[in-house]
Amino acid sequence: MIRLMSLLEAVELLPNGNLRIPNVEEITPVQWERINRIMVNKGYNMRGADDCKQAVIRFLGNENNGEPNTINPEIYGPWVDTIAMVLHVKDGKPKEGPAYNCKNVLRAALRAFGETNNIREAGYIFPGGKLLSLSGNFNHRDLDHTEINSVYSKLGIKIPSDERQSNHNIIFAFMKDCRVIRIGGSQAMADMYHAPTRQQGQRLVGLINAHNGELSLVCRSETLGMKNHYYKEGTSPSVILRDIVHFYKTGTFLTPDP
Repeated sequence: MIRLMSLLEAVELLPNGNLRIPNVEEITPVQWERINRIMVNKGYNMRGADDCKQAVIRFLGNENNGEPNTINPEIYGPWVDTIAMVLHVKDGKPKEGPAYNCKNVLRAALRAFGETNNIREAGYIFPGGKLLSLSGNFNHRDLDHTEINSVYSKLGIKIPSDERQSNHNIIFAFMKDCRVIRIGGSQAMADMYHAPTRQQGQRLVGLINAHNGELSLVCRSETLGMKNHYYKEGTSPSVILRDIVHFYKTGTFLTPDP
């Protein structure tokens, strides 16, 4: 059985300023010790690495936090700054234009295009596992991924243009900021900027199985670069998921290049 729980998600600063920590267990004891020393120097009465870890766990579960698995900087600003510094987390806010709420973007996209449970009709996988329909025909994705541009336009969200990306700059922003995975649906393709959530991993298994093990995979990261690989028919989903997990740890795949 494929162990999707091993799929890692990076600690990151979200566009709304919150610090997202999907799994505190991914922060090493050495990092907790450094966080502890810094917080003590800031005047906090911390009693070691484990004390800091337990404090963060409480912050993540605080009802005033607003989002699950995040720390609100308005309440816990020194903690957000310290953890982000120790883990070398980059600011997730767009470099130009106003920050935007990805929840609003995801909701607007679902209103505009609808949800599907047929992986072949989907164009994007949301972090919670929902599939965004980009299809007008059963069992086939026939709309282009750039259709998401209309959602950003309607919400008044402007994304800095990049001549190298042409009209794909909003697609990449959607993938990076809102943590969606772009998929081919009726084509064997998956493209991502973040390690999948458990729910996204389950959907990827469905996509791989729908294409009998064939997949053209692209993994991107602002810190690790980009890596792609084509998996021919008959490849086990566990092999592909293993490569995804390995990339977001090391920037490389375990499967050798052809």
